[in-house]
Amino acid sequence: MTNKIVIADDQPALRVGLRRVLEEPGEFQVVGEVAGAGELLEVARERKPDLVVMDLRIGGGCAFEAIAKLRAEMPQGAILVFSTGDDAKHVRRALKAGATGYLLKSGAIEEVRQAIRLVVGGASYISPEISDHVVSAILQEDEMDVALSGLTRREREVLRLVAEGFSSRQIAEELQISTKTVETHRARMMSKLGIHKSSKLVRFAIEAGVLDS
Repeated sequence: MTNKIVIADDQPALRVGLRRVLEEPGEFQVVGEVAGAGELLEVARERKPDLVVMDLRIGGGCAFEAIAKLRAEMPQGAILVFSTGDDAKHVRRALKAGATGYLLKSGAIEEVRQAIRLVVGGASYISPEISDHVVSAILQEDEMDVALSGLTRREREVLRLVAEGFSSRQIAEELQISTKTVETHRARMMSKLGIHKSSKLVRFAIEAGVLDS
């Protein structure tokens, strides 16, 4: 049975090349090529592919949102991110959104085909070059989640504002509390997190995704 594939990438030449690579063995059929997120969703609904191969840098919207919408539209289908970026946070975010695999564009032709065979068959795939990075990132984020869970709601609010560059006086005004209370929350928060410098506190907040919440 030939597997139907939709390719989403903003580079026309890459889409043409990938189509040739995939259709050559005869086991894959490219039923659509798109450059943007909105068009991708429309084509996926219309063509009902077994797999979507997509870059994170597609036009017309956030790729991670597109992945989540695709997952909702085609719960049984596979979504393989095909990208040049190996940032562990992007990999984890793509997988969390619903991607089945993450493949680097630097991979050999046979690796591309093998990755597609695996994800279409129900397995997951992550390029070996980035798998260690992803595991490390997951462990780090899990540790940060545990650390954040020990903070009170007010301490998390103070942490977010600290990360945004607010001074203690500005935080006090924002939360309508005294500056002394802000300093108390800050001291307790740093003690719980085992952080002793304000610069490290800001870095922790950013890496923990406090600004995204």
